[in-house]
Amino acid sequence: MYDETKVEKTDAGYVITRNGASTTLDQPITYSSIRLFFHMPVGINEVFSETEGIFKNIIATGANSFQLTDKGNHVNNYTYDNGLLTEAVINHTLVDILLILRK
Repeated sequence: MYDETKVEKTDAGYVITRNGASTTLDQPITYSSIRLFFHMPVGINEVFSETEGIFKNIIATGANSFQLTDKGNHVNNYTYDNGLLTEAVINHTLVDILLILRK
């Protein structure tokens, strides 16, 4: 394991602890990156990365496709059909992951 991130909701917002270092976030988290696998991000322009503890911009690249730039400028692409994720291309340093929904 390379990273460890913990997100805790408090009265003041959120405490993000990543690899032992803590920061406070007072911005509400309304959409997190894991939701990209379950819900099309309609009207969403940023997502909260649970692994990094930061917000990232997401842009629509078509009517049903979206692009999220990850740390290290890795570009992840998500394609939906009727709001359901049908394909995701996740780019990482050592491997690219292609997820395709089987029907």
